[in-house]
Amino acid sequence: LKWDHSDGVIQLNAKTMHYVRGWAPKNWEEGDADDLSLSSTSPVRIAANKYIVGGKRGEVWLLKKSLGGVNRQLDTLGGDNFCQTFGGIAVKGTLALLPCKNWMGHPHGVVAVRVKGNHLHEAWRTSGLYGSPIIAGNRAFVADLDSGDLKVLSLKTGHVLASIQVGSLPTFPSEVVDGNHVFVGTLDGITAIRGS
Repeated sequence: LKWDHSDGVIQLNAKTMHYVRGWAPKNWEEGDADDLSLSSTSPVRIAANKYIVGGKRGEVWLLKKSLGGVNRQLDTLGGDNFCQTFGGIAVKGTLALLPCKNWMGHPHGVVAVRVKGNHLHEAWRTSGLYGSPIIAGNRAFVADLDSGDLKVLSLKTGHVLASIQVGSLPTFPSEVVDGNHVFVGTLDGITAIRGS
């Protein structure tokens, strides 16, 4: 069956918006049929000329710059229990933080994945929190859906360094760092936290 350019990563010409190249997992047709597509996150650039992408399958893929077509990834990590990625992926250098959502019985958490050459390796994992992480300096920030707390994580280990109540959060929480402030959108407005 010829790939129909669904359930994949597509590069378009910036001027014409025409298709240039793409990539899809080997089971793209199954992903379409079973609602296990890559639509729950977006690819991000990592480690110079590579891309990383996750999705509802629980797998993470490392892609080359040229993408390569169906099943032509550099590496794959995980499976059904690894990380069903929902939300934005944060990247610093060769490290990516993926938001894992409790979906189809899998636990919340953040998984840190490191690129070494053309391979992916799990660096650390948290459990019991969900939100799209961001990175600032040597820390990661996650607005946790369940607790309503802003969690400050060590970028090196994933350990929680601080937890600050910010209020009730939307289904897909996120935050922004600007200078020494962190801003978190809540169901009641915006909570601003000043750091040191």
